[in-house]
Amino acid sequence: MTHGAFARVRRASAGMRAVALTVALIVGVVAGSLPPGSSRSVAAAGTPLRQVDWQQTLASEPRITIDPGAFPIPGITGPYVRIAPQSLGADSLEGYALIEDAAFADLDSDGAEEAIIPVASGGTAGLLGIMLYHEDASGPRLVLVETGYKMSFTIEGSRLVIYQPNYIGFEPNCCPSSMTRTTTTLQGNSLVPWATEIEPNDVQEMTVSAFYRALSDRQYDAAYGFLSPTYQANNPFEQWKAGYATTQSIEVETATGAAPTEVLIELTAVDRRSGGGTVTQRFRGSWALVWSGDQKRWLLDRPRIQQA
Repeated sequence: MTHGAFARVRRASAGMRAVALTVALIVGVVAGSLPPGSSRSVAAAGTPLRQVDWQQTLASEPRITIDPGAFPIPGITGPYVRIAPQSLGADSLEGYALIEDAAFADLDSDGAEEAIIPVASGGTAGLLGIMLYHEDASGPRLVLVETGYKMSFTIEGSRLVIYQPNYIGFEPNCCPSSMTRTTTTLQGNSLVPWATEIEPNDVQEMTVSAFYRALSDRQYDAAYGFLSPTYQANNPFEQWKAGYATTQSIEVETATGAAPTEVLIELTAVDRRSGGGTVTQRFRGSWALVWSGDQKRWLLDRPRIQQA
């Protein structure tokens, strides 16, 4: 080997050592910049949850019982599952696992996605809960269950947003008075509330109708509960109740007012005469409603009603 060739080999070897050293430094810097536990989580990751056979996964979970004889619901291909009560610190949950509607997101920022499996009633109760799975080296791991009634959820970045309806008791199943919107973060095996909002629904007319229905049925305590604290303060219960002592029935027709908080009404009231018989009177006007975040409902606040 000539002196020139030997020199070229030495320079090439030195260059290779420099490249190797540079790669090692880059790897060290990247590893050091990851959040605690991230490198371990990524290294231990198993099959990505998007690639999992969920039929097989649910069938092999010891805390889940699958009912093979459940009634087949058109459009639902997932199995009917029952999750043992308190097995994951939640109430019992059963329904159709909507595996084709599974959602995926890295909710705990560890570099691997979680899977959210909705569980539906198959009927008017809608979504009854969710199952949340972690990706582990040994396979998907069920870590928590959230239950509800006619609930829903969305994913916003790395946060899971859960919606739960609030029913006062007079509403039909379709139309709760409000929804509670809870934004959660996943910490360990728990969903921790990060922000909570109460979102009112447009059931103002329905609220006024329910108020008069309670009055007509002489359910005075329930009817009084539809009234705002301001109205109640100006109209103590016994005094207010006495105003309906002779009322036999009330029929109401409602319409939307000029503002979302206004409900127009037409009343037909039948009252008992002091000397016998009844008298029918008609009234027309409106109610102004106010929203109560504490009670999660609309309340009747200011009436403007006169005899028609």
